[in-house]
Amino acid sequence: MIDEALKTTSSEEDTFEVQIALKGYDYNKDVRFDSNVVLPHPKRKNEKILIIADKTLEQKAVSLSLPFVNYESVQGASKERQKLKGKLCRRSHSLIAESTFNKAFEMRIINRKRKPLFIIKNVGDLQNFYNDVSKTVKFKLRKENTLSFPAGYAEMGSEKIVENVYLGLTHLLGLLKKGMRNIDSIYIKTAKGKPVKVH
Repeated sequence: MIDEALKTTSSEEDTFEVQIALKGYDYNKDVRFDSNVVLPHPKRKNEKILIIADKTLEQKAVSLSLPFVNYESVQGASKERQKLKGKLCRRSHSLIAESTFNKAFEMRIINRKRKPLFIIKNVGDLQNFYNDVSKTVKFKLRKENTLSFPAGYAEMGSEKIVENVYLGLTHLLGLLKKGMRNIDSIYIKTAKGKPVKVH
């Protein structure tokens, strides 16, 4: 299936996305899961990760040459600041912050843009945490029957993409109340290619 999908792309940087349709869920009664899994390989060629930093985290990000925005530059509820926060979310695939981030960056903005947020506990381990985020996918059940996750890029080759797809789907099946019986369909597609049905 991956080889078939590879034929549909002309770019080595094209990201493979796994699209899952669910069935048998009552979104008003059933538990809505929110879980992360670290894949064995990067999920995109160029994962755009933004660090929302207080002073301590900013110093560490600067020392590692990692992209960040400090609290002071985004803090506030003015129209301009709200637009800035939305713009930063749109430009990023993932966000990293400490638990105090909501003093400057409201969760509702992140949720509205559907960007995964990862909370770092040990600032001294920022580089390793940053590397892990580039391989981490989030499964969050909302009031809809579809989920998706990036699982690699064409240049990686089919073997590594398959490993990412397998681990991601295995983790998801463990979250679903009835496992495979809650899966209606699974497709793999690239940004420019046609969807290839897996299940």
